[in-house]
Amino acid sequence: MKISLKWINDFVDISNLDPYLIAEKLTIRTAETEGILAIKDNYSGIMSAHIKEIEKINDEYFKCTVIADKEYTVISGAPNTKKNMNTFFVKPGGMVDGNTIGERKMAGTISQGMLLSGKELGINNDHS
Repeated sequence: MKISLKWINDFVDISNLDPYLIAEKLTIRTAETEGILAIKDNYSGIMSAHIKEIEKINDEYFKCTVIADKEYTVISGAPNTKKNMNTFFVKPGGMVDGNTIGERKMAGTISQGMLLSGKELGINNDHS
């Protein structure tokens, strides 16, 4: 199970404590801490985006025009992709879970980045 230090800080002021000290104390007093994941080291270039246009390419993929810091063309395989939807997006050169996202040819079209599910963001288990 992952626990956010921000969430713990809602209950106990730990703002001035070293995360490694907190992990050690949790292991000694509560449950074993397997590690510390610094989100900032594994995620970058993520922003909110608006799906301006959508075109169904085939049974599996949609070609989306996405507005974020500028306009991008993104291929999405998510069945819940809809026009005027607001979602999270990572632009080329950004990082998701330690993997750098680039431009990639999918379904005959260059995808400039990636639309993100809750699971890819590490906030829930919803991959749609």
